[in-house]
Amino acid sequence: HITNIQCDWSTFVIPQAHYLGIPVKSNGPDVAGGYSYTRMVEIYYAANYTKSNVLLYWYTPNQIVQEFVDTDAEFQRVILSPPTRECSNARVTEEQRCSENPADRIGIEQGSCDAEAHSYQKLIVSSMYSNTYEVEESMRSPAYDAIKSIKISDLELEEIFLRWYERNTDRWNYDAREAVCMWVGEHIDSLQSVVPRSHPRSFRVEEYRHPALYGAIIVAAICIVLVGVVSVATFHYRKTKVIRYAQPIFLYLLLVGLLFLCIGATLLPAMPSQGTCIATQWFILLGYSLELVPLIVKVAALNTLHQHARKFKRVKLEFKNLYMTVGVIIAAVTIFLLIWTVMDPLSRQSNKKLTNDLNEDNGQIVAINYSCASDSPVWLACAYIYQLLLLVTSTVLAFQSRKVKQEFNESNSLVFVIYAHSVVLLLRIVLWLFRSSIQANYAMAITSYLLSMDIFLTLVIYFVPKLVAARVPRAEQKNSVNLGIYGATPILSAVEQIRLNVEQKTRLDSFGISVASNKTSMPSEGRGSGAIQQELIENLGATERLECSLKDPVMMND
Repeated sequence: HITNIQCDWSTFVIPQAHYLGIPVKSNGPDVAGGYSYTRMVEIYYAANYTKSNVLLYWYTPNQIVQEFVDTDAEFQRVILSPPTRECSNARVTEEQRCSENPADRIGIEQGSCDAEAHSYQKLIVSSMYSNTYEVEESMRSPAYDAIKSIKISDLELEEIFLRWYERNTDRWNYDAREAVCMWVGEHIDSLQSVVPRSHPRSFRVEEYRHPALYGAIIVAAICIVLVGVVSVATFHYRKTKVIRYAQPIFLYLLLVGLLFLCIGATLLPAMPSQGTCIATQWFILLGYSLELVPLIVKVAALNTLHQHARKFKRVKLEFKNLYMTVGVIIAAVTIFLLIWTVMDPLSRQSNKKLTNDLNEDNGQIVAINYSCASDSPVWLACAYIYQLLLLVTSTVLAFQSRKVKQEFNESNSLVFVIYAHSVVLLLRIVLWLFRSSIQANYAMAITSYLLSMDIFLTLVIYFVPKLVAARVPRAEQKNSVNLGIYGATPILSAVEQIRLNVEQKTRLDSFGISVASNKTSMPSEGRGSGAIQQELIENLGATERLECSLKDPVMMND
């Protein structure tokens, strides 16, 4: 009798016994007479207990073989004819081994040689490769590459099995782990060759103590001081013509927006936390809104007034409606920030980057930087789009207001403010898009410097000319008055223009030219009296409209 394994295993006992003239047969419950693995182990234990001989099909390395080493029941291998390639190709298939026809199970004589040695295969689940290489390199586990590279010989595996069975403390749990760990400890030098390059790695947290970060905080603090100084000066000169034309309430809102931006620029270089992350974005977005929205509303109102004045139409602009417009937009921005904070709040997230620096074990160092981010980039993208829309709207309104009376015309200064804002916004977007390749704390410092520069330029371009003009005594403002900057040509003030128009009317009347008659002619540059009368009427109409607006520049009724 021979104890053969069940037919769906790679066993060739039947053709070997038949063609090599070994008169044995397996009588197991299997269709081919085979036994299950569990039954074969029980048979061998029973044979050892009864001190009986047994012939069976088995394989090595195997823990059962190691269990009976150096005992009277130690396994003894039966040597058959050596395997060849022709023999291996002529083996019976699984379908033949499990066939009910005995002739199929016997096969042909060429396939009756001994079993060839098999090299051990490592079984690795397919998802391990994808799970490993889908992770960025700085956080990639070395496990897959190590398992792929490790090799254990038959002798080493038998050594592990022998150590496993020798313990006999907790054979199917602790003993196996202990045997493997002890073998690893004894062969650690040879196993180090399978450790992937750049490992073992260590981590280094980049601290927020770089001089550039301190410099960004100092510059932002200086901007806060400048905004405070400009605010005090604006309040001091609030009753001068320059500040009245610019509307003090809107200037105060703009200064509050700049102050918010200063606070945001101060928080950016600080060590990120969930509180600072959320507060920074709130101050920056509300700051730009308070700065640009009142400016847009004011310029849009001036454009409306100018368009109606050109058509000799009366228009009444209620400041209550202008304030309400500003309030609605600011409220909408606040609601957006609230939804953002509740649904996907900004929080501190770690950014890991693999450096070329080596640790004491010759592994690479992973630098860790902390930055502020939400789980979804859509929120920040919406914030940038909103700021871009504000700049586009401001640009269109500045172009439309280029022909407005110079006392109210802020197109020149507005264009330069928008240009500065656009450059800063573009650079901030570039930093956001390439954030993965820029160290996070440096990116925050650069953003803080950009915001501070934006604030400083706004103060210089928009506020300084107004404050300089406000300091000039009234008597010296006679010939001035372009409130813009950079290349504006001086023209007569509004009051002087009125006086000039009256003088022109008196001068024309002294020459006998009547506004109500077309009979008298005047050879002025070849124009007829009708054209001169028409021009005079238009000048007088403009004078009357301007006089009306100057009576109450706050209401601006034509």
